[in-house]
Amino acid sequence: MTATVETKDGRRLQGVYLIWTEGDRSVVSVGASGMVYGLIPGTSIVTAGDDAADAGQPCVVTITQRDEAGQKGSGFPQILLSEIDNDPLGEGPPKFSSSDPPVYQRPQDVDANIWWINLASPLARRYIDEARGGAKSPEWRVYLLERYVEIMVKIVLSYDYSHGETLTFETMLRRWEEEAAAMQQRAVETLTAFLAGGDVEIEAT
Repeated sequence: MTATVETKDGRRLQGVYLIWTEGDRSVVSVGASGMVYGLIPGTSIVTAGDDAADAGQPCVVTITQRDEAGQKGSGFPQILLSEIDNDPLGEGPPKFSSSDPPVYQRPQDVDANIWWINLASPLARRYIDEARGGAKSPEWRVYLLERYVEIMVKIVLSYDYSHGETLTFETMLRRWEEEAAAMQQRAVETLTAFLAGGDVEIEAT
């Protein structure tokens, strides 16, 4: 989403830093740059504003179920574990090397919106081996969450870049920090049980 700010003297400005808020955070999640993620089908309002002024005109966002015949890769990203999850584009779980990035996309994964958490990465290997040994590994859960945040921040920045936004190094760094901080805050608020003991709370519908 983009927002236009109108000053008291009638000037209309774009590219102004704003605070984005969601009416129903179970339906949509909005990043610091205005990137909106649909979480479940439903309707919510999204509003942009700042600390010095009232929020602007709310926008109504409706999330619908994507048609199975829809555009490839346009849905929510698939975040998978190498060596464990089957490859949606092939057979069996893929295996990567310790020299591959902790978060990895092969060329064929890009269009399909597939992301792999590389279990051959040194820290991942250490933590997952501890978890497989029967011990509860809070380090593994934190590591896994950090990789999820890394993937989502990369998606936000890639979206901004692919839609023609000029991103200097300073802008990229600021966006990365803002998005990561916002996602970590939401994780602390909503994933306390998972971080503490590996439990995931699921609401009955």
